[in-house]
Amino acid sequence: MDSQKDVAPHETAPHKTAAHETAAHETAAHESAAHETAAAVMPYVTAAIDAYGTGVLARTRELASATPMARGARILQRIFGRGDAASLEVIGAVAGAKPDDESCRVALRLAITQEFRADPLLRAEVAAMLPRTPEPASAGRDSSP
Repeated sequence: MDSQKDVAPHETAPHKTAAHETAAHETAAHESAAHETAAAVMPYVTAAIDAYGTGVLARTRELASATPMARGARILQRIFGRGDAASLEVIGAVAGAKPDDESCRVALRLAITQEFRADPLLRAEVAAMLPRTPEPASAGRDSSP
C-alpha cells in the first residue's frame, strides 16, 4: 500500500522532455532575435522621428527615397501602422526629447521589441527591410545598440 508520502520526489516530479527543452530554446532564440532586430532598427527609426516628428507614421511622399530617415519611417509604419495611442505617445516623447535623453529611446526600443515578441513574422519582415551592409553611424542619433 503506497501512499503519496512514500513516493520519492523524483518519481512525482514531471520530467523535462526533449520537446520542453526545444520549446524553451526556441523561446529564448525568439526573444534574442526580437532584441537584436529592435536594436538594429533604432538608428533608422530615431532618424525618421528626428526628421518628421510626430507625423512620422503619416509620411508617404518621402518614403520612396533610400535615405535612412525614409527607411526608418517605413519601418515605424510597418511596426505601428498608423499608430495607436501608446505608439504615438512614445514617438512623441522621442520627437520632443533632447538627443541625449536615453530614457525615451529605451521606451521606443521596448515598444518595438514588444511588437516583435508578439509577432515573429513582423520581426522577420522588418529585419528584411534593413540594408545588407551597414550604413554610417550618423544615420540617426541612436547609433549604438
